[in-house]
Amino acid sequence: MKRRLFAGAGAVLMLGVLGVVQGQPSGSASASASARPPVAPSEWAEPQLLASVTIPATASEKPKRDEWKDAPEVKVLARTGNAKRCKAQVLREYLRVSCPQVVAGIRQYVGSTKDVELFMYAKDINNMWAEPNGGEIVFPLRKGDAYLFQFFELSSEYEGFGVSQSVLVDVSWSGGRKAPTVVMR
Repeated sequence: MKRRLFAGAGAVLMLGVLGVVQGQPSGSASASASARPPVAPSEWAEPQLLASVTIPATASEKPKRDEWKDAPEVKVLARTGNAKRCKAQVLREYLRVSCPQVVAGIRQYVGSTKDVELFMYAKDINNMWAEPNGGEIVFPLRKGDAYLFQFFELSSEYEGFGVSQSVLVDVSWSGGRKAPTVVMR
């Protein structure tokens, strides 16, 4: 009997703690609408899933660099810490993946190079670590296409610097699927 009483009291205590953590006072059963936190600005909002974005089937002109500033961010699968720092945006049928690391290079292993753009901020020996840093990949999302890109990162080593593999961007869109699959690792 004592064990059940102790377990029941522990459960009640835990529910009270969870209520406080989620913004509800532990003694109230429901929170009023005025007690909810204010809505976050759009730049803090969670990006929508790529699968929920309508991607046009018809080809359009590749977006200019300044068009990307207002493009919505989308959520794709990010499997590693470096990949989680990268950002994906969609504009018409194009996807841009931007990674903030000090990029030493970008390589495309798979896929057509038509309408693909690889960009990295130029560096020289005197300003390797200075802002801006990073690189970008822009490519079309079309059914039946597959791409594989690799970012290479500049890293400081014991006696200088080196180049190491960083984020791998794997893209596929089989004909029967509603949306492409994009995995960054």
